[in-house]
Parts: sequence; structure tokens; C-alpha cells
Amino acid sequence: MKGMTTCKICGRDFPLIAEEHYVARDSEKKGVIPALSGQEEATQYDAFDCPHCGCQNIMQERKFALEATVFTEDEDEEEEEK
Repeated sequence: MKGMTTCKICGRDFPLIAEEHYVARDSEKKGVIPALSGQEEATQYDAFDCPHCGCQNIMQERKFALEATVFTEDEDEEEEEK
């Protein structure tokens, strides 16, 4: 049924409710050394907890949003003045 999923652990169906959605990520090493060595960021996933058994259910890998940078003429002129 649309809007429902089956728990991968207990096998019971439960609804996918937006308010119960959260983002999970893989473990990663933090600090200056991993950042400077060019290690990629940890993979993020859409997740829901089963209301019956409490187990985490990963739905899919989460992609990062691409933010475009748009310059206006005013910003270009300000940069040229500096």
C-alpha cells in the first residue's frame, strides 16, 4: 500500500509519517586530518524507526542539495571596487 513500508526486522507494516522521518549517517572520522586528506563526507540516509519493534529502517541514500551561486550586477561592481 502507498505510504507504508514493512519492517526489515519484525516484518510488520507501518506508515511512513513525515514527522517521524530523520536522517542517519555512516560513522566517520572527525577532525583536521581527515578533512585535509580529502576524505569524503559520511553517507547520509533517510530513516524511520519501526513503531512495533523500534528497529531502524533505512529507506534510501540521501543526496546533497546543489546550491547554485548567482551573481548580480551590483555584486560584480562591488568586487571590482575592492
